Amino acid sequence: MTHHELDQIVTELVTELSTQGFENPISFAAIERTGRTSSGSSSPSQVGWIEPVPGQADVAPDRLPIHLLFVDARSRAAHGVIEPSGAALVQLCP
Repeated sequence: MTHHELDQIVTELVTELSTQGFENPISFAAIERTGRTSSGSSSPSQVGWIEPVPGQADVAPDRLPIHLLFVDARSRAAHGVIEPSGAALVQLCP
């Protein structure tokens, strides 16, 4: 998976959370299968802008799946997963 594809998936997950009432900035932490971690956030000044995750390199299959924890400005949380197939989902945490 290219870095661009990964960035697009994370952007789509953040957009989905925004439609469910999450408020900017939405911060996230990502944990790859290999244990590598990274973090980023949406910018309240640029709709849809996301800091790169997990870095600028392409993502080899051995680094997937990637689990993400999203937290919004009101401390609401959601869990996301990016599967090796490129499929992604996000669910609100209780």
